[in-house]
Amino acid sequence: MCGICGIAGASDKKLVLKMADTLGHRGPDAQGVFTDKGISLAHKRLAIIDLSARGKQPMSNEDGTVWVTFNGEIYNFKELRSQLERMHRFKSGSDTEVLVHAYEQWGEDFVSRLRGDFAFALWDSETKKLLLARDFPGVCPLYYHFDARGKILYFASEIKAILAAGIKRKPNAEALNDFLSLQYSVGPQTLFEGVLKVQPGELVVFSKGVLRKKKFFSLPRASPAEKSEGQWISQLSESFAKSVERRLLSDVPLGVYLSGGLDSSYTAAVMASLSDKVKTFSVDFGMDSSDDKFSRLVAEKLGTEHKELRVDSSNYGVFPQVAWHMDEPAADIAALPTFLMAQKAKKHVTVVLTGDGGDEVFGGYERYARLSLLNKWNWAAKHLKHVPFTLGSFGDVDRAKEILENSGDKPRLLLSYSAALSEKEKKQFASPTLSESNKTLSKTAPFFGRGDFRSQMMDFDLRTLLPDDYLMKVNKASMAFGLEPRVPFLDRDFLLLTQTLPSRLKVDGLKTKVLMRKLVSSALPPAVVKRRKQGFNTPTLKWLAAGLGEIAGQMLESPQAQKRGLFEKGFVRKVLENAEKKETLWGKRFWTLFSLECWHRIFIDADKPAKPSSFRRLDA
Repeated sequence: MCGICGIAGASDKKLVLKMADTLGHRGPDAQGVFTDKGISLAHKRLAIIDLSARGKQPMSNEDGTVWVTFNGEIYNFKELRSQLERMHRFKSGSDTEVLVHAYEQWGEDFVSRLRGDFAFALWDSETKKLLLARDFPGVCPLYYHFDARGKILYFASEIKAILAAGIKRKPNAEALNDFLSLQYSVGPQTLFEGVLKVQPGELVVFSKGVLRKKKFFSLPRASPAEKSEGQWISQLSESFAKSVERRLLSDVPLGVYLSGGLDSSYTAAVMASLSDKVKTFSVDFGMDSSDDKFSRLVAEKLGTEHKELRVDSSNYGVFPQVAWHMDEPAADIAALPTFLMAQKAKKHVTVVLTGDGGDEVFGGYERYARLSLLNKWNWAAKHLKHVPFTLGSFGDVDRAKEILENSGDKPRLLLSYSAALSEKEKKQFASPTLSESNKTLSKTAPFFGRGDFRSQMMDFDLRTLLPDDYLMKVNKASMAFGLEPRVPFLDRDFLLLTQTLPSRLKVDGLKTKVLMRKLVSSALPPAVVKRRKQGFNTPTLKWLAAGLGEIAGQMLESPQAQKRGLFEKGFVRKVLENAEKKETLWGKRFWTLFSLECWHRIFIDADKPAKPSSFRRLDA
C-alpha cells in the first residue's frame, strides 16, 4: 500500500506536494507527481510488486491521456493483463498499470472486475473526469473534501493530507454522536465537517465541478445454503487457502500478526502450509490473561520464526503519535499495541497478513450470542431484578437496567450494550448542542428489521465496524511504518461463500464460531481452538496507575477542555475515578473521552496540525 492524494478542478504542484509530505510514512520508497490543467496527482510509494523505477507513480497509459495514483494490491492483475495485452502495450510488471488500460478498454465499469484491496484516483484528460474508488469491504482508506464554491475536489489516503490543503477544521457534531455510541464515525461521515469517506465498493466521479456516486459492488444478503458440515468445511478451507495464496503475491518479505486467537492463528497455519519460513509477530503485555502463551503455542506447532514485543507500563507514552496517525479519535485502544507491533515487524517484513474479519464472518463476538438471547427472551429480561449472566460485567447498574429495558428493541439494545454513552446518557451528560445532532439510532435502525438478529448484527459490523474502525486502525497503525496489512478473511469470493453459511453454524446459544472451531481443529493446538474471544488485553489499569491517569485528569478537567463544554463536569470526574478501579464500561468511557480530547488538541485546537512526540506536546 502507498499514500495517494490530489486536487481536481485546479492545478497546484506546490500544494499537492505539501499534501503528499504528510503521507511520507505510507510510501518511504519514492515520490511522484503529475500536474496538468485542472488536475494535480501525487504519490508516495511503498514498493511491493515490480520494485524497479518502472513501477513509479502516478502512472499513465501509452499516450499519457489516462493517469492513476494507486494504493493497494490487485490480486487478479495477471489475469486482467493477459486479456489486455492484445490491445495495449505494457511498460512495467506492476499491478498499477492494469488500471489505466482496463479503464481504456471497459470504461467506468472496469472497477467491478478488480479483485483486491485498493483505493485509487484515475484521471481521464480527454473527458476531464476523475474517478475515486475504494475496495469492498474497505481495506484501504480514501477521503475527500468538495469545495462546492470553488468547484474543487481534494482527496487523500489520510485526512491529514486534506487538512494540509488548508480546509477549515471543524468538528462534525453528527459524527461525534456516532463516535460516543460506537467509538467510530459511520461512513460517509468523519469527525471533520466536510471531509467524507469514499464508501466500500463505491465509485465517486468528479467532472466539470459536479460529483456523482455509484456502487460498483455491494455484498448481497444471501439465503442460507443447506450442506453437511463436512461439505462446508471442505469448501471453506479450500476458499480460504486460495485467499491466503492470493495475498502472498509480493516481491518483498511477508509475515503474520499472530495474537493467539482463532483468526490470526488459522491465517498463520494456512500461510505456513503454502510457504517456507513464515515470520510471525505478537505483543506480550506481561499479564496472566495476555495472548503470549497462545501465540507461542501456535508458533511452535507451525514452526514459524516468531518475534514478541513486550509492552510495559511506560508504553502508553506513544499514544499521541498513535492519535496523529489515526486521523480520528483512537477510542479502540488496540491501535496502540498494533502500532508498536508494526514498528517491530517492519524491521523484518514489508507485508503482514492479519486475522481481521474472522469474527464478523464466522460469528466470533460474544454480543452476537448474548444480545440475540436477550432479544428472544425480552419479555422475561424486562422483569429480572438482577443483571442476568448474558450481560457479563458492566460495572454500571444503571446501564445494565437500560439494556434490559431495551431488550425488545434490536437497535436500541445493540447501542445500549455497546455504547460508551448510550442514547439516554447522551441526553444526560452531553451538551445540548451535541445531543441535538444525534442521528445514530436512525442510522442503525435500518440494519435491524424482522429476521435473525445474530445475522443482522454480523452484517452491521461487516458494513460499518470493519471499514470504519478495525480496518482503518490496522491500516494506519501499520502504514505508520510503511508496513502493508492484508486481510484474507475479507477476500470477495470467501465473503460471498460465508454469507450463505447458516447463522446456527456461526452462533448457537452462547457458543460462538461453531463451525470455524471444527474447521481449524486439525491445524491448531486444542487450547487455541477452545479459547474464548479475547482481543488485545491492553493493561489500562497499569497504565492509569503508572501516570496516564494523572495526565488524563489534567487534560480532561483543564480549562481548555471545559471551554469546549462537550460533557457535564461531574460525569467526566466519575469516568476518571471509576476507570482506575476495574476495566468495565468505565474503561471504554475513559478511552472514548480521552481519545476525543487528544484529537481536539492535535487536529482542531492547534494552529497547524502536527505529529506530537509526547503528551507534553499536546499542552503546548
